[in-house]
Amino acid sequence: MTNTFNPAVAATAFGGQSRNISSNKKDEVASLRKSCQDFEAIMLKSLLKEMRSTVPRDGLLDQGNDQEMFRDLMDQEVATQIARSQGIGIADSLFRQLSKNLKSARGD
Repeated sequence: MTNTFNPAVAATAFGGQSRNISSNKKDEVASLRKSCQDFEAIMLKSLLKEMRSTVPRDGLLDQGNDQEMFRDLMDQEVATQIARSQGIGIADSLFRQLSKNLKSARGD
């Protein structure tokens, strides 16, 4: 008996809906592009968080947990919007590299 991985079965086993993973070339390309943009957003959020940590905090306003949470959510949204619009090039480079693998896996 050989063990083969079936993504549709795995998705169903973990509570997801069964669907045809590679049903359409357009869907694969769009999914890859979105994944690359999501990765760029994670990198940008990390960059924004580190940049913010270098700014000295003055004692004029109380820095509570609510402000920290707001800043974190704001950084996430700003990073996502940057990645979805023009980005800084990480998503484009990653997409170019990974789309080669997508083509070779399909046999194009």
